Amino acid sequence: MTDRPAPTIKDIARLLGVAVSTVGRALQNNPRISQDMRDRVHQTARDIGYVANSTAATMRSKTSKLVGFLVPDVEDNDSATIAKAVAQSCNRAGLQLMLAMSEDDPQREHAHLQTLVGARAAGLIIVPTLTPTPESLAIIQRLPFIQVIRHLPNLSSDYFVYDDEAGMRTATEHLLALGHRRIAYVGTLAALSTGARRLAGFHRAHRDAGLEADPRLIATLPPSADGVGHALRDMLTRSRPTAVIAGGSRITVALLAAIDRAGIAGPGG
Repeated sequence: MTDRPAPTIKDIARLLGVAVSTVGRALQNNPRISQDMRDRVHQTARDIGYVANSTAATMRSKTSKLVGFLVPDVEDNDSATIAKAVAQSCNRAGLQLMLAMSEDDPQREHAHLQTLVGARAAGLIIVPTLTPTPESLAIIQRLPFIQVIRHLPNLSSDYFVYDDEAGMRTATEHLLALGHRRIAYVGTLAALSTGARRLAGFHRAHRDAGLEADPRLIATLPPSADGVGHALRDMLTRSRPTAVIAGGSRITVALLAAIDRAGIAGPGG
């Protein structure tokens, strides 16, 4: 199979018998070019498969139509839901969303940020890692950006997060109202803003009920299947709980699998 060179505006000009500058202005819908000529140019461009050079346009305008969305993992339901909504918004605004995963690795986060700056991204939406590198912090603040899900106070920006503390307090209060007094909590790292707020809600519900949570029933850790499984086995061995709360969507998936492996039936099971 022989590769054919990509069509250019010179090809359009040759086919229509007009100047290259006329084609360029027509493609930009310049009002100096008649509507008939603009229509003919656009139709010819479609016929031959011409695609505008976005790199050249980016160099002229100093920015691109690219918006970066940098997340730890797309397996997180929250990130996936937000990515879909943001992509739809970008489409309506004539922008293009680029999704990248840091896997909570500061070095990988930095590499993706360098790529976005090199592409002259119009903006950034980020779920930051726990410890971005100093270079990453400098790059982030060169772009219009917002934080979602997590919030790092040392990054000055708007941020959109869940009311993690209230949500976890409500869940814990529900179990306490059912009579549970040995409630386990398996959540993400307390060093993360999300983890800290969820753990605070868990403790707050116990204090409001005049109780203290058993520290042996609390585990905060990265959301890995092995880590969650080990935490559950340790709790079952040392201080068996009557109920368990998961502090995160990925932790929920891992916890359900660990409960199943332990042969424990859930409500209604």
